[in-house]
Amino acid sequence: MNSLGLSIKNLFAKPLNTALSLILLAFGVGIISFMLLLNKQLTDQFNRNIQKIDFVLGAKGSPLQLILSSVYQVDAPTGNINYSEVKELLKKQKVLIEYGVPLAFGDNYAGFRIVGTDHSYIDHYGLEVAEGKKWKKTLDATIGYRVADKLGLKIGDTFFSSHGLAESDDVHENATFTVVGVFKPS
Repeated sequence: MNSLGLSIKNLFAKPLNTALSLILLAFGVGIISFMLLLNKQLTDQFNRNIQKIDFVLGAKGSPLQLILSSVYQVDAPTGNINYSEVKELLKKQKVLIEYGVPLAFGDNYAGFRIVGTDHSYIDHYGLEVAEGKKWKKTLDATIGYRVADKLGLKIGDTFFSSHGLAESDDVHENATFTVVGVFKPS
């Protein structure tokens, strides 16, 4: 009897072992496929977030922390710098710097970061408003779709920010934010 015939005879002689082996093989292939797909999606998202960003200007501190907080928003910010200094730099370096996107971090609402910026942020990331409008003045808030969905916020609702990046009791009750718009999912 040759090895192929012996192998086939063994498969039928032990059906439980054969079934278990096939299930484990399928599970292993599924896990590997899932990991490859997850890796591709994460890589694509990271690349999408950093496209067209050649230079990041921020407060003194860790360069890695600056990139993680400013571009990917996954770390504590290094601190804020004076906006008038940034505007002056952008004006002087107009030949070298096509445009800048100002970002200011530091507060949150219910654990979601509040990002202080201008409309260049919306243009850079290609965000679109689903309901309402873009903010026009300080303390107007155009919120993300996930924030609106999770917290039940609607246009016209108001909220107070808390200091830091996590929920806390240090609420700034002297500054009331008003929801004026909700972005489409991105």
